[in-house]
Amino acid sequence: MEEEMTEIVPVEAREIISLRSLDELHSLVVNEWTGMDSLIERTHKKIRAQRIKIGHLLLELQQRIDAGENGDLCNFWEWFDDMIPRSRRDAERLMSFARDDDPEAAYQRQLEKQKEYTERHYRKKFGALPAPSKAEAEPATLSARLLRRNRTNHSRHRHPPSPSAVFQRPTATTRSSSRSSRSFNN
Repeated sequence: MEEEMTEIVPVEAREIISLRSLDELHSLVVNEWTGMDSLIERTHKKIRAQRIKIGHLLLELQQRIDAGENGDLCNFWEWFDDMIPRSRRDAERLMSFARDDDPEAAYQRQLEKQKEYTERHYRKKFGALPAPSKAEAEPATLSARLLRRNRTNHSRHRHPPSPSAVFQRPTATTRSSSRSSRSFNN
């Protein structure tokens, strides 16, 4: 049984042949992004629940260590600094959520407070919040988006060349061919 050797073809030389229509591809992209958005939302909910749970555990630890159950003659925050590799500020924030009558609401208030701070900082630094673009305000059809994309300059969004491409030394054949092409241009 002989294995068949496949030739490695550079990306630039490959042709992309798709059996899907543009509308079908557009639908797939939108569905994938929507799925990603719902994944992010579920993850945020899990993080919220986990952080509130950590706050409750920290409160229990604080109560037990301050009661002397640890046996050492130290308070909770001394123990925390030695034993937990996280910031005291974050621990205090989580504990305040857990102490609240409604930890979920306390967490949400903190998120809103952080959002307001970010907006104030943005206004102070840049003068105003960015206005939503026209494309975000009114959804367009795929063909309209493609036309708008073709009219705009996307050069600022291109990735820089890879370091290997930037620092690649020309070979001997490249040098001679570049010299010969210069002579034809003159």
